[in-house]
Amino acid sequence: MSYNDIETAMVDYLTFKLPNYEIQGYPNSPETYQFINPHAAILIKYTNSQYANHSSRTQRLLINYEIHILSRNLHGNDGYDLMELVRDTITSLTIEGSKFYVINEEQYDYADGVWYFRIRVALPFMRLNNGN
Repeated sequence: MSYNDIETAMVDYLTFKLPNYEIQGYPNSPETYQFINPHAAILIKYTNSQYANHSSRTQRLLINYEIHILSRNLHGNDGYDLMELVRDTITSLTIEGSKFYVINEEQYDYADGVWYFRIRVALPFMRLNNGN
């Protein structure tokens, strides 16, 4: 499963579970992104992968993503409560037998009437080395 496939699964799952919010992959040009939802937007991006067991036939892999939440409110359904709802929802998603777990979450910025939250998650995987 590719990083794009995982991101798409995350977007689809969150969209199904949280239909009142704009949910998409992180934009290619974040500087031109327009936050138009009246309440909140959820943006997802791959950040990195960590490998272990370099010499074995199978290799453990942690695939890391960030979920950014843009909200017009700090408190209530679109602020802290939404961050907790997204966290609880994404950790219930199973992809190829693995579930996401949370690395950390934070409120990291405020600008032009928008609060910015971030949830960092990891998805453990096993990868079969092809022997090349």
